[in-house]
Amino acid sequence: MASGVADLGKRLPASASRPSSRKKMSSWSQKIWSDWGIATSEPDEISRDPNVLWTTRCCRIKSKTGGIPQELYQSSLPQRFLRRMAQLGVPHAIISDLYGLHFPDVWMPFYDTAPSDLDIAQRQTLGNLIGRQARQRGLTLLSFYNNSPVMSRPYFEILSYSGLQIVYHTRLPENI
Repeated sequence: MASGVADLGKRLPASASRPSSRKKMSSWSQKIWSDWGIATSEPDEISRDPNVLWTTRCCRIKSKTGGIPQELYQSSLPQRFLRRMAQLGVPHAIISDLYGLHFPDVWMPFYDTAPSDLDIAQRQTLGNLIGRQARQRGLTLLSFYNNSPVMSRPYFEILSYSGLQIVYHTRLPENI
């Protein structure tokens, strides 16, 4: 587990799965916590705290011309995420395997990097970059959405190096 996660329980919702939680944790929630110090929670349980940054992963299918996230990431998961976050009006970004956090107002050139292409030092560097980028915008709690815990594994590792508090969700919020 990366350093800097000891204080995770200070701001997480009471229902977030972590060792001191009274509700029974699923085996994958336990694994995520024990390996990376990442809590799990229902997305609607995260408050509208202005320090929360909502994120999801990038995708393989990208526009060759680059663009803001809505233009660059062509797969359904990031597109659905971007639409929902815009509807809710909350701070959000795509986790880029090359650029760190790709915020909605930032244009980025095309890239073809997968998390499996990154060695441990590159994952640590990317995680540190993500932490710096979020803190530069005053955001200290990162909400990570991906529909599959298994597909999230490389992102859990990267995010564990960010120094941010991380909460993982398998579905998008209905309300915030």
